[in-house]
Amino acid sequence: MDRNNFMKVIFIPFSKDNPYQKELAASLLKHGVYVIDEIGFSNFSFTLSLLKAIYRNWKPAILHFHWLEPFMYDCSKLTSISKSIIFITDILIIKLLGIRVIWTVHNLVIHDSKFVKFEFVIISFFARLCNGIIVHTSSALNEVVKHYGVSPDLVTIISHGNYIKSYKNNISRMDARIRLDIHENEHVLLYFGRIRPYKGVDNLIETFNRIDQKHLKLIIAGKALNQDMANGIKKKCQGNQNIFPVITYIPYDEVQVYMNAADVVVLPYKNIFTSGALLLAMSFGKAIIAPSTGSIPDILGDNGGFLFDPLHPAGLKTAIENSRDSDWASMGRYNFEQAKKYDWDTIAGMTYSFYRKHTGQISGLADINSPDR
Repeated sequence: MDRNNFMKVIFIPFSKDNPYQKELAASLLKHGVYVIDEIGFSNFSFTLSLLKAIYRNWKPAILHFHWLEPFMYDCSKLTSISKSIIFITDILIIKLLGIRVIWTVHNLVIHDSKFVKFEFVIISFFARLCNGIIVHTSSALNEVVKHYGVSPDLVTIISHGNYIKSYKNNISRMDARIRLDIHENEHVLLYFGRIRPYKGVDNLIETFNRIDQKHLKLIIAGKALNQDMANGIKKKCQGNQNIFPVITYIPYDEVQVYMNAADVVVLPYKNIFTSGALLLAMSFGKAIIAPSTGSIPDILGDNGGFLFDPLHPAGLKTAIENSRDSDWASMGRYNFEQAKKYDWDTIAGMTYSFYRKHTGQISGLADINSPDR
């Protein structure tokens, strides 16, 4: 395959463990876009690496940003300011070189940040330097426009893709439960994913301890942000034999075990903008309990789960209790059919058209701004 004739795009930062980026990059290749993925989260110096990556891959058509935290966040405010200034300087140089800057807004703000006001100023300035901004739903578009004050013409909607083909899915519900030592007649709630303060896992445990747990189990599966948080979660689970904490990284092949053992996936987030975990649960055909914030209500309909207000003290508890009389299997089947609509070939085609628009290859892009599918 001769990549010399391909459009070169650098994904920044790129995570080899992130199925969203992997699926999008693979599908873009079919449209003649070669995604360069050399800058990862573990890179020591993001600001210096940005210009180095351009030099090594001269000259990309587009820098496509996905997350901004590594370029501006640090425990020290002085370091955060220094990184941010260098980052914005790099972007200005990149713009002078004629390279287009695209940003997919996965998070409206940096989670668990200590310097919210400062980061708001930097991100607002960065947003205005972008040639184009991608969001996943109409609600997300409205939030970005309102929060950062950018023109709606700068922002476009391209859906988040599903994970139906991203993970193995050949283990039965019964076999998955045997692997986890869970009885066939138990009703299983699952939290799956990285454990960080904003994700509300502590509140989920406290809520679960306040409800009737007859025939009800809770699995918490995922790696904690740090060891202190991991120890804290394990301590909260002590004394309750109906809670199964698996506080570690879940390997690729094991994802299907936890998903297929569960009846319902719970997303207890305190705040969220977009959620890959939502599409993951839908891709495995699971009923879902999730907050009524960000893009979630646009994707999860009434037939697929239960929404709760994360600001209401009893919101999560009520949602869990109300869900117990529902047909979780039917909800899961509905979600799986919905997930099929978010196929990567279509999403990559829309992304490619968006790239072409901003590299001056086409004059308009009517299909991109069509209503949500």
